[in-house]
Amino acid sequence: MKNQIIKTLLGLFVVALLCWLPFLLGDYYLYLLVLTCLNAYLASSWNLIGGMGGQLSLGHAAFFGLSAYASTFLFQKFGISPWAGMWFGVLIAALYGALIGLLCFRYQVKGTYFALVTLAFVEILRIAAVHLKTFGGSEGIVVELKGHSWSAFQFETKVPYYFISLVMLAALVLVINYFRNSRFLSYLKAIREDEDVAYALGIDVFKIKFWGLVLSAALTGLGGTFYAQYVLYIDPPSIFGLTRSFDMVFICIMGGMGSIGGPLLGSVVFSAFMEIANTIFKGGYGAAHLILYGILLMVVILVFPRGLISLFNKHTSSE
Repeated sequence: MKNQIIKTLLGLFVVALLCWLPFLLGDYYLYLLVLTCLNAYLASSWNLIGGMGGQLSLGHAAFFGLSAYASTFLFQKFGISPWAGMWFGVLIAALYGALIGLLCFRYQVKGTYFALVTLAFVEILRIAAVHLKTFGGSEGIVVELKGHSWSAFQFETKVPYYFISLVMLAALVLVINYFRNSRFLSYLKAIREDEDVAYALGIDVFKIKFWGLVLSAALTGLGGTFYAQYVLYIDPPSIFGLTRSFDMVFICIMGGMGSIGGPLLGSVVFSAFMEIANTIFKGGYGAAHLILYGILLMVVILVFPRGLISLFNKHTSSE
């Protein structure tokens, strides 16, 4: 009873702190905080199929970018609110995920080959986006400002963006936590541990992996629309680039793949370290900050093979 009260009070304190935090920070650090929440959300979406399902997708930028382009196109050309356009983007992302899942899982493409196939699918989209002038080509699209309003998903300050990203992240984490012992997620974890044994036990491996990828793709797509409305500019390299996909994977690996809290912790460490590295080099020395990030990732893997979340929970792997 006492422990439950302490946990409740601690939870209320964290909620109060998160609600008050944006009013304590300047615009720049608030900008970073929003990106931290978004990165945690995207990593959690990837973690559903990559960490819990054991399917190493390197092409989740495809779902992210498709939704961003779809909702932005509808907003620019037809004046459809991003709040409505995002669901069209989610549908497009889910359908693309279904296509990849149908081709890969039906023909039992897995492991390294699955990672390469997903990488190829996102590269196809990047090349197509570069050459399609309808979608801005290589120059990208600048999202038109249509006034500061909720209907346009455009705000005068970054505070509303923060709360939207926080609600998205909290809702996803709470839903995954609520269903973590469900049959679907249990089957995903069983497939991750040993796909052949899962099949022998009667689990429909194709069906579980297929819907796991579709769900993960749809959730990632939701983040794509938010990103487009937040930065107000999208182009093929930033949307479909390899870095976009790799960040989701690295954040999960750093925080703890397959765990619920791993992507959250990984995103905080990732964002903090990248900001420190950028500050030290101040935009100079090329990609030196990325080299430091690679070193950090190797250290984490060697010292904490189950991710940084293992510092707080020794039973992370069983989640």
